Amino acid sequence: MDKKRVLVLSGINLHEGGPLSIYVDLLKEIHALKLDEIYEIYAFVYSRELFKNVECDVKYIEIPNGRKSYAHRFYYEYWYFYKFSKSINIDIWLSLHDMTPNVIAKTRMVYCHNPSPFLKPDKKVFKYSKSVFLMSLLYKYIYRINIKKNDWVIVQQDWIRNEFIRLYGVKNVIVARPTTHEQINIDATTTNGEKKDRKYTFIFASYPRVFKNFDVILAADKILEEKGVDGYEVILTLDGSENAYANDLKKEYTNLRNIKWTGLLDRNVLLNLYGETDCMIFPSKLETWGLPISEYKETKKPMLLADLPYAHETIGTYEGVAFFDAYNPEDLADKMVAIMDGTLKLENTVEQKREPYCSSWEELLMRIM
Repeated sequence: MDKKRVLVLSGINLHEGGPLSIYVDLLKEIHALKLDEIYEIYAFVYSRELFKNVECDVKYIEIPNGRKSYAHRFYYEYWYFYKFSKSINIDIWLSLHDMTPNVIAKTRMVYCHNPSPFLKPDKKVFKYSKSVFLMSLLYKYIYRINIKKNDWVIVQQDWIRNEFIRLYGVKNVIVARPTTHEQINIDATTTNGEKKDRKYTFIFASYPRVFKNFDVILAADKILEEKGVDGYEVILTLDGSENAYANDLKKEYTNLRNIKWTGLLDRNVLLNLYGETDCMIFPSKLETWGLPISEYKETKKPMLLADLPYAHETIGTYEGVAFFDAYNPEDLADKMVAIMDGTLKLENTVEQKREPYCSSWEELLMRIM
């Protein structure tokens, strides 16, 4: 039997949420395409327990200390991985968490999905998340290390590709849309006819990080309540117990009668709630993708999205969207009223694609491997 080629994956900081799902979904696609029969695969992970539901012939190497500090992370990325790469003949090394490690491999690639360098740091970000504030200042320099040694730099959206070309002078940047093997089924039970007998319901679902910008929704609702606008409800997935940012929001806006503070919700409960609501508001100031937008598209209901590059790309082709100034609660308040009374002119958007571009993990793997 011919000797297998060697593929190494590294992502020792990936332990939760969207970044971890990238790692999991990649391994699932590798198995689905039977690439684990062609490659001997080594995967550096924070914990192999996170991949217990992944069917793939892979050798996991746990690095639990990689998340302790950036000093630890730098040690593994630029020293430990180098020693490992000298021990075997590696065909492909794919780093799945932003940094380009110092390694020896025939082909090197990095997947960049942290948008921190593109966040405008301000006093509120510094107050509630000093780590995000620091990353917004430093991450562009972390990205720069070794980046030109990659055969491919992989990003999720075209606007990020443009920034990488501008900042680092790299030309080999490929846009790869995030996809998942999870089937999303949302029963969109709400119809326009039902709205006469109940409140119009908006929803924004996210963990309350400061850049998620819950503030603009709450400020917009306060404007509407002060004007006497009623007959609607805004569901927010926080209750004030999550962190200091959420606690302060709850204290400041606790008397708003049209806000429903649910706290974080189980995923299935949330997807069912999407089907029962009328409109998503997505005000985040910073995303590499914005998964809830993709999920809510399944309902075919209207969306009010921050007028920022990531949102325009994530929505892709869709009938029924309007964009608002993420820094202007008056603009959002006006659009909330207009969409409730049916006077808001909604856009029909069309996805724009520019090569090199892949619409799925399958397309990406077939292209780079």
